[in-house]
Amino acid sequence: MHPEGIKHIGNLLIHNQNLVVLDLHNTAVFDEGMSHLVNGLRHSKSLKHLYIDANGITVEGIKPLANYFKEKSNKSEKGITSLWVSMNRLDDEGTILLFESLKDYQYLKRLNVGSNRITWKSAKALYENLVNHKNLIMLDIGLYKSTADIGELSNRVTDQGATYLAKFILENRSVRLFSIIHNDISVIGIEEIAEALQHNDSLLYLYYTQYGLIIPQKLVQRINSKLESNVKLMEQTEPESSILRTPRFLKHSKKIRRIDSIYRNRD
Repeated sequence: MHPEGIKHIGNLLIHNQNLVVLDLHNTAVFDEGMSHLVNGLRHSKSLKHLYIDANGITVEGIKPLANYFKEKSNKSEKGITSLWVSMNRLDDEGTILLFESLKDYQYLKRLNVGSNRITWKSAKALYENLVNHKNLIMLDIGLYKSTADIGELSNRVTDQGATYLAKFILENRSVRLFSIIHNDISVIGIEEIAEALQHNDSLLYLYYTQYGLIIPQKLVQRINSKLESNVKLMEQTEPESSILRTPRFLKHSKKIRRIDSIYRNRD
C-alpha cells in the first residue's frame, strides 16, 4: 500500500464513521504513512481496533500516534482501545514514548509491542507508566512467530528487565493475559516473576517460554498452579466475565470473528 496509499486510508477514516477494525498488517505504512493515518484517526469516532504490525515504523512514526493519545487524554475522549504495533522498529526510544503517552489514556484494553528491539529500559518504562492502568487486559512484549521471516528483531529485556516485569505483575490488577516469551530471560528472572505472580490474583494467562532455556519443572508447576487458581477464583467472583477467560478474546476483540484471517481467528 505504501504511504501514498495510506493517505486514502486516512481520508477514509475522516469520512467513514462506521469502521471499527482497521487491519494494516504488513502494508508498508512506514513513518511517512503514520502521519496520514493518525490525521484520519483524529477524526474517527468509530475506530476501536488498530493493527499496524510489520510496517517498518520507527520512533519518528510512532510520534504522531503518541501525540494522538495525549490529545485524547487531555480531552478525556475515548479513541482506539486495541493497538497492535509488533514487528516494527520502535526500539527503546519509540516504545518508551508510546508507554508515556498511554499513562493517562485509560481507554486502552489491548497493547502489543512484541518484536520491537526493546531492552530492559522499556520494561522499566512499562512499569513506571502502565502499572496502574485500570482497563488494560492484554499486554504482549514477546516474540511474534514471523519476526525473522520479515527481517525484524526480537525484544531482549533480559533479567534486568524481568525485575521490572515482576514489579508490574506484583502491583498491576487489570492485565489478564501477559506475554513475555523469548526475551532472553534466565531461570533467575523467571523465578522473580513467579514469586511476584503468587501475589497477583487477576492474571489468568502468562506466556513465558524462552529460547534455549530449560525451566525447572517445579518452577513451571508453581507458575501454572497459580494461574489455574486465578482462573477458578475468577469463575467464582466474576461469573459474568466468562469472555475474559478465553485467550482468543483477550488477545483480540470479538470483532475478529468478522475477519477471515488465520492470524486473527485462532487462540
